Parts: sequence; structure tokens; C-alpha cells
Amino acid sequence: MRLSVSHITRYTYASPVRQVTQSMRLTPSEHAGLRVIEWSIESEKTTFGQMFTDGAGNHVQTLYARNERNSIEIAVRGIVETTDTGGVLKNHREKIPPTAYLQKTHTTLANASIRGLARETVDAVPESESLERVHRLAHRISEAITYKYASTTATTTAAQALESGQGVCQDYAHLLIATCGVIGLPARYVSGYLLASDNLSPHELTHAWAEVFIPDLGWVGFDPTNRCCPDENYIRLASGLDANQAAPIRGRSRGKSQETLDVDVAVKSLQQ
Repeated sequence: MRLSVSHITRYTYASPVRQVTQSMRLTPSEHAGLRVIEWSIESEKTTFGQMFTDGAGNHVQTLYARNERNSIEIAVRGIVETTDTGGVLKNHREKIPPTAYLQKTHTTLANASIRGLARETVDAVPESESLERVHRLAHRISEAITYKYASTTATTTAAQALESGQGVCQDYAHLLIATCGVIGLPARYVSGYLLASDNLSPHELTHAWAEVFIPDLGWVGFDPTNRCCPDENYIRLASGLDANQAAPIRGRSRGKSQETLDVDVAVKSLQQ
């Protein structure tokens, strides 16, 4: 399937700021399920650093705005061709070993409730059946959390989302990562885009899911928000230990000023 992406990010500041630096993971890396046909990132009156690929296989580029200003706009436009690989990430180049993803951050750390949910869910499934164990965890998480737009923040932890019983795609992914850690499976957070449909229609502009390392299969994607594995409707951007590490854009500016963020994303099918 051919998909087009338009992703506009605008930062507006109440008073002028200077020396803005943004680290961007806005260019997808190719794998068996995704081929980039064309892709561009533009921002007026800014300087782009040389793009590089980090150990996770993410394409990273830095944006610098050294002149004093009240706003910054970053425009991403591209066309990709996607293929359904059954959720398995194939032919993706990366150097970090899967075991590195057994470590947990503040947002993906399991508490007693998460440990109890994980063990109760997979107790009847043999340890050798890792794929089935994760499918059951993803399904259980889909039941444990009700999707509610803007119900959590960027700093909400998996434990907090489980306790409140509501969240957004970020929280579903964090909780799956946390439960997989309980049963000893490496898991990571993935940011990207999703072509919305009648069955897949999140309210968020960008999407997120998790990948779990399954013996004999490798990295497999699970989207507990939509109760499925990623297919040709998904565009994978970047991965990391949690939402902060896999964020499409993160940065800082010099100068104290209130910041307003406005994001506009459109993903469309170009199929005839």
C-alpha cells in the first residue's frame, strides 16, 4: 500500500526565545514492511545537522534555530510503500542487542499491580510459548485500560495508567513493555503513524505501539490500543525504551517563555 504523510509541528512562544535545538526522529528507516519513496523535512530560518543512524536503527537529525524568534514550524512530507509482514520486523538494521531492552525506565517500571496482572495472565501458558504469552498480555491490557483522549500526560507511568484504568496509545504501549519485563521478554516503544479506518481510528495525531523480542521470530509489533499487530496501515518511525526516547521531536530552547504546541497530521492512502 502506498501512503502519504503530512506532519506539521508548530511551536509558538509567548515571548522571543533563542538558540532552539530539536532532536528529530522524523524519517522512517526501511525494513521489509516499509520502503521510502520520497521524504522531506523543512523548516524556515533554521539549520539542519547531518543525519545519522543510531544503534536502534533510528534516523536522527538535529535542528538549530540560533536567531531570536517567536515560533518554529517543522514540516514533514513523504510517500512510503508498506507491506503486511504479520507484525514481524524483518530486515531492519540495528546494533543494540535485544537484551538491552530488558532495562526499564521510570514510565515502564512494574509495580505490584503490574506484576500481578502479568503473572495472572500468562500463568497457564508455558514459558516456551512466548508469542502466545504476549498476545494474551496485549489482550488483557486492552481490557484493563479504556481509551480516553487527553486522559494522561507525557509523564504518566504505566502503573498510573493501570491504576486509573484509562489512557492513550502511549499508556497501552508502556504497560505492555512493563508486563513483558515481568516475564523476562525484551520490549520497546515504537512511535509512528497510522492510517485510520473504521476499525483503526485513534484520536491521536501520531500513534504508538510496542515491539517484543520473540525467540525464533525476532522483534514483533503489538498494538494493544487497537487489539492487533501492525500491518500495512502502520508507518514505523523510531523506537526506544519509552515514549521519551522514541519521541519524533524533543529539544530545548534558551530563554524563559511559555510554549504552545500545535500538531497537524494527515495520513492518506494513494491506492487507486
